[in-house]
Amino acid sequence: MPLYIFYLKKILMINYNFFEKFLHDLTLGNSFIKKSIFELEKIIYQKKIESNCIKFEKHIFISGLPRSGSTGILNLLYDTSEFASLTYQNMPFILAPNLSKLFIRKVENSKKKKRFHNDGVFFDHDSPEAFDQVFLKLY
Repeated sequence: MPLYIFYLKKILMINYNFFEKFLHDLTLGNSFIKKSIFELEKIIYQKKIESNCIKFEKHIFISGLPRSGSTGILNLLYDTSEFASLTYQNMPFILAPNLSKLFIRKVENSKKKKRFHNDGVFFDHDSPEAFDQVFLKLY
């Protein structure tokens, strides 16, 4: 693990207890577990999604280079409540947001923290985030 990633991981996980760190590393650090959780989510919730007639016709993909304002656009759209996104609340079960509700307790009124990038953006457990790299690395 490169030193920068190790340092960043330590800063972000500073308030985690041992079990939370272990669970985070286990679920996100193992490809087999990530794929299994994702497949389980699809098996359990696919019929429910289809029966609710949820239409996934119009997507918006936000893309940009680092420091280009993509996080600002994501936050702006998410705050309208007309768009959905994964949030830090879904960690570490990013690939199974419905299953994560069964295992992860909801954090109410968490204190906003300044991002590591020192760009004036703050985040908490309810902040949207682009966790696309987890999906892209899955297969």
